Amino acid sequence: MDIFSGGRTDSGLRVSQLTALQIPDVLACVTRISGAIAGQPIRIFERIETGIRHSKRLAVEHPLFDILRYRPNDEMTRATFIRTFICHMLLWGNGYAEIQRDAANRPVAIWPRNPTRTRPRRLLRPLVDDPSNLFPMVYITTEGIEQTDQNYSEGVTGTERLIRKEDMIHVPGLALDGRLGQDVVWLARQCMGVALAAEKFAAKFFGNNATPSGVLETPNTLKKELRDQLRNMWMEAQGGENWGRIAVLESGLKFTKISSTPNEAQMIEARKQQRSEIAAIFGMPVTMLGEVGTARANAEQVALEFVNYTLRPWVVALEEELKVKLFPAASMGRNAGRTYIALIDMRDLTLPDAVAKKNYYSAARQWTWATPNEILEMEDENPIPGPLGESYLVPVNMTAVDAEGKVVLAGKPNTSPNAPSSPASVPGQGVDQPKQTGKEEIKSALWPLFRDAFGRIAARKDRDYRDFDRIFGPILEALALIPGFGLNDTAAYLRGLVTLPDSDFDVKNLDRTAQTAWNGLMDIREEQGPRFFLARHGATDNDLEGVSDDFHPEEPLNAEGEGQAKALAGYVASNISDLTYVVSGNPKRHRQTAEAVKPYIYTDSGLDPQGDSESEEQFQARTVAAVERLRKDAKGSALAVTSHRAIKAYAHHLGGDASDIGFCSVWEISPDGVNITQIFKPGA
Repeated sequence: MDIFSGGRTDSGLRVSQLTALQIPDVLACVTRISGAIAGQPIRIFERIETGIRHSKRLAVEHPLFDILRYRPNDEMTRATFIRTFICHMLLWGNGYAEIQRDAANRPVAIWPRNPTRTRPRRLLRPLVDDPSNLFPMVYITTEGIEQTDQNYSEGVTGTERLIRKEDMIHVPGLALDGRLGQDVVWLARQCMGVALAAEKFAAKFFGNNATPSGVLETPNTLKKELRDQLRNMWMEAQGGENWGRIAVLESGLKFTKISSTPNEAQMIEARKQQRSEIAAIFGMPVTMLGEVGTARANAEQVALEFVNYTLRPWVVALEEELKVKLFPAASMGRNAGRTYIALIDMRDLTLPDAVAKKNYYSAARQWTWATPNEILEMEDENPIPGPLGESYLVPVNMTAVDAEGKVVLAGKPNTSPNAPSSPASVPGQGVDQPKQTGKEEIKSALWPLFRDAFGRIAARKDRDYRDFDRIFGPILEALALIPGFGLNDTAAYLRGLVTLPDSDFDVKNLDRTAQTAWNGLMDIREEQGPRFFLARHGATDNDLEGVSDDFHPEEPLNAEGEGQAKALAGYVASNISDLTYVVSGNPKRHRQTAEAVKPYIYTDSGLDPQGDSESEEQFQARTVAAVERLRKDAKGSALAVTSHRAIKAYAHHLGGDASDIGFCSVWEISPDGVNITQIFKPGA
C-alpha cells in the first residue's frame, strides 16, 4: 500500500517515508540522529534568581520529572518515545505528541501521534469556552482514543478528533508558514529515487549472477513456436544453477549484450554521490556514514560537528517546545513566579573520550569553578563526604575581586540544590542551603594566599607597617567579610608580626613561622551562637493602595520600599556584623529587599505568601514549619525576608504579639526558639 502513497520520481520509482528507509544511508541518518538524542537524559530544572545572577537546581520533586526522565506513558520508555518523535521530525518534517491531562488539568502522560494522521488547522470561529481567541489553531487527528466530550466539532467527522494547541507538542522542521513543517522525503524524493534505483539495479545485477542481459540473434525469420522453444532452451542451459556454463551456438545464432555493466553505469560513483547528498539533507557528517578520505583531522572533530550542526538544532527546538507546552508561567498557586525548564543533557556527546573529560575536569577544578563533588555528580558517582568534597582550589598567585575591585573571599558558597530537610512538614519544596564558613573552609581557601604574602614579606630587607598593610591588605579585607573576625583586631594582629625577629623570616624557618602566625590568626575568631531574624519586605504600589500582592509575585518595590530596604541594610551592617547569609521568599519584592541587605542570598518557597491553593490554616502550618526548619539548620546568624502574614503566623505560634509589623521591620527569634522580639523598624 505504501507505494501508492509515495511521490513519483523521474527514476520511475515512488518514494515515501517507508521506502526511503530502504536506502541504507537514509536509515543510517535517521537511526543515528534519533538514537543519539534518545540516549541523552532529560532533566527538569528550576531557574532561581540570586542577586544579579541566575542559577538553577534539579527539580526532582516536580511531577513531570519522572515522566520526562523515564516513562512518558505506560507503553514506552523515554528513549523509545524520543526516538519515535525524532524519526517523525526527520522524515515527515513534523513531530507531534499529545499531552494527556487529568481532571485537574495536570499532565500525566505524553503520547506520540502519527504525522500522516495529524494536521494543524485554524478554525474560523472561537471555541465555546474561549471566545476571546477569534481564530484558534487546533490539531486534527485520527489517531488515539476518540474523545466524545468536545464542545466544538465543526469540520471533525468520523473518527477525527480535535486537540487544542496547548495539549499538543509540535516541533516542525523547515516551515514556510511557521506552523507546518515541509515533508522532507517529498522535497528530496528525486535524490532518494535515484538512490533507490541504484539499489534496485545492484540487487537485480547480482540476482542475475552478475551477468548482463542480452538477446540471441539469427539471420533467419523464426516462427513464434520456434522462438519460444529457443528461448526456453537457452534459459534451461544458462539460467539458474547452470549459469556460467559454456554455450554452443549454431545455425548462425549470436548472443548480444544489451544492458550496461556497473562500471559502465558508474554505479559506485553514483552511490557515493547519493550518499553525500543524503548526508547533506539530514545535516549528517558523511564520515559517520562510512565515507573515507575526508579532510577532517580526527574523530573528535567529527563528533563535535555531529553535535553542533546535526543534533543541536533539533534539541533546542524540542527543549523550547517542552518549555512552552509543559511549563507555562504560573501566576497563582504554589508555583507562582517559579520558572521551570526541561534540558536535554548533551555533555556525554561533547566529552566523547577520557582525555577530553580529563582536560575539562582538570580546568574546572584548577580554576575554582567546580568542586570534586560537582565533578563526581557529572559522572553519576557518589559524592565525597566531608568538607573536602565541597572545597575549591585557589591559584596562589591570583586574588578574587568583585565588580568594584574589592577583594572577596576566595572560593564560593555551595549553592548545590539539596533535598527538603523536612519533607513531612514542607512537601515538595526544594531548598538551596548555603555553605557555612567554618575554620577549616577558611584555611583551605586563604592559607595559600597568606603563605604567599608571608614569603613576600620575608623577602624584604627592611619591613615596616606599610609593607604589612599593603601585602596583607587583600587577606585582611577577605577576613573582615567572615563572621567572627573583627577588622580592628585582625589588622592589629597582622601589624604585630612586624616585631618578629629576623631569624623567624629566615628561609629555613619561614614555613614554621608562617604556620604559627596563621594559627594565631585563626584563634582571633570568636565563636558565637547563631542568631536568627525575620524581616518584612519593603513597600510596593499595591501595598499602598490596599491591594494584596499574593497574586502579583513580580510586583517590584516602589521608591519608598527601596528606601526602606536601604534603611534595613544599614541597620544590619551596623548591628548584625556576623550575618552569614540571607534567605527570602520567591516574590520579587522579597528578593529585592534581601539583595539590599546582603550580596549572597538564596530562596525558599516555604516563605512565599499565601496563594489560592491552600487555606489559611495550611498557610500558617507551612510557614511556621519553614521558619523552624531554617532556624534549626542555620549554623551562623541568618536573616529571612518574608511577608507580614508569615511573621504574624510565627509570632502567634510562639504566643507573642506581632500586630505592628512595619515594612522592613526586623524581628529576632531567641536562641531557644521560644520568644520573638521586634528590634528594628524604619523611621522609628
